Amino acid sequence: MFAAASPHDELLVAELMDRCLGIETREYGDGRVALEVYLDAAAPWFDAARLAARLGVELVGSETVEDRDWMAAYRQAARPFELGRNFEIDPSEPATADPLPPVAAASRRRLSLPARRAFGTGSHATTRLAVELLEDLAAVGAVAGRTALDLGCGTGILAFVALALGARGATALDVDPAAVFQARLNSARNHLWPRLVAAPVSALAPDRQFDLVLANVLPENLDALEEAEVARRLVPGGQLVLSGVLASRADEIAGRWRLRGLLPSRQREAEEWVAWVFEAPGRP
Repeated sequence: MFAAASPHDELLVAELMDRCLGIETREYGDGRVALEVYLDAAAPWFDAARLAARLGVELVGSETVEDRDWMAAYRQAARPFELGRNFEIDPSEPATADPLPPVAAASRRRLSLPARRAFGTGSHATTRLAVELLEDLAAVGAVAGRTALDLGCGTGILAFVALALGARGATALDVDPAAVFQARLNSARNHLWPRLVAAPVSALAPDRQFDLVLANVLPENLDALEEAEVARRLVPGGQLVLSGVLASRADEIAGRWRLRGLLPSRQREAEEWVAWVFEAPGRP
């Protein structure tokens, strides 16, 4: 457990969100926040004392807990919820291994995404922002018939949304093989079929480009070379949907993508997060 005063708690969450099994926060009542971070005890990169010192937070203590399915109780109690204007997400455990998605409200497409370790069941603000921006693009005819790349796909949710909105093809990448395995199961559950690959974007064929790149990732997970690779994967006039950025870093991150030649055309904010659509120069 860590104890932190704002804004150090946001920095800690940003540092750990994609590398941990879960984070719980609660107020101490004296201006500090307690963060319980659940991690794989075998993770070779993690040094709690060093991380606490670097971010200026206090390491309160740690303990080893038994390995179990932490999301099982949540899946049992979970109920479908609305996402954006067009979707309904069911994070509960399916009754069978490969169910047809239950019929949702007539105006919404239901996606079955059982909550497990892979990120992106639709409940987090960063995922909601990315989906809403995709819906904005779909409303002006900028998704149907186009190709999409979902970078850091997690459950596959953004690739599924793009396909459901009419994209003619989607490729979904994640460097975590467990996430890609879960996305494959979700693909069968929802009868939506992106190409799923456990690899970084640099592993794609050198000349492979896309009309849309979808990236709900923390800025720390894209170094300068990877940002350049993402920008290079857009066709002229293509669009990058970028989420996962704290609003406190909005100017910094937007400036980095401007240096790549991409200009923001749409922006949405929710809670402490911000997301954009960036446009590549030229005409498709």
